[in-house]
Amino acid sequence: MLKSLLDENHSKNPRQPASRYSGRNGFKEPPSNPEPLLFANSFNSNTAVLRVSDQALHRHRQAMFILTQKDRPIPSLTQMKDELNKSEESANVEIRIKEVKGQHLEDLQRLYAAHAAEYHEEMMDRYRSKDETQYPARGENNTTVIASYDELERLYRDTRDAACYEMYWHDDIARMNYAYQKQLIGLRIRRQELRHKEEEERKRLDAMFPMNQAEWKNKTRDVQLRVARFLTCTASQQEKMMNEFQWAWRQVQPLRKEFNEDAGFRAEVQAIMLANDVKDPRTKR
Repeated sequence: MLKSLLDENHSKNPRQPASRYSGRNGFKEPPSNPEPLLFANSFNSNTAVLRVSDQALHRHRQAMFILTQKDRPIPSLTQMKDELNKSEESANVEIRIKEVKGQHLEDLQRLYAAHAAEYHEEMMDRYRSKDETQYPARGENNTTVIASYDELERLYRDTRDAACYEMYWHDDIARMNYAYQKQLIGLRIRRQELRHKEEEERKRLDAMFPMNQAEWKNKTRDVQLRVARFLTCTASQQEKMMNEFQWAWRQVQPLRKEFNEDAGFRAEVQAIMLANDVKDPRTKR
């Protein structure tokens, strides 16, 4: 049920935006001196009254929800230092995205509980406030008394719908989802930027000729094969590969020297070349 709130197409919010606003941000920062809200008069839909108290009450509700329900544990000094010293990598941003999703789900659960408790309390207050002595006596024929009772019943029936609470509900959900999506989009953009940067760095490192055996072993399989092919080919072929991959003589010389002097390393390189040259036995030789 909570996950359905993340799907705008599944939402049953009656305040659906017009199609002409598709793809545009419908939220903006609140003004420093907002105008009081207008609410329709319950007894006359053609008139509107200023209800500054309702606006203040709604703000108080939002503030109390943040103070009581959106609490987060304060990190220790060590945790804050670790967070500041943490390298900015796509993997760390991915972890942060998962944390934000988990926090949003927890906030939605708390919002559901807070609204349910508030609605239940209001309905119980209205139920207890109903004056049972206002029921007409059995066999009452006075039309004025009957009309008064019918009007009282209509009032209780209409107030049970609690339309204002439904409006607050949709407003709180919209604000929470907007804040969540705004934060999530920023993190996803940053993750994509870091992934592109890391890919470029990986390509740059792969293009560099390894200076020793340790660097060669840390390379990807394709790069290892490329270097192994260079070390095992003839001098003319090595010259051609140096021009093709833009390797300088001073770059290739240390590893080439190790290859010529270290029999174990030479055997390891030749084994990789042989493994790569193994042909499918089903093919004709």
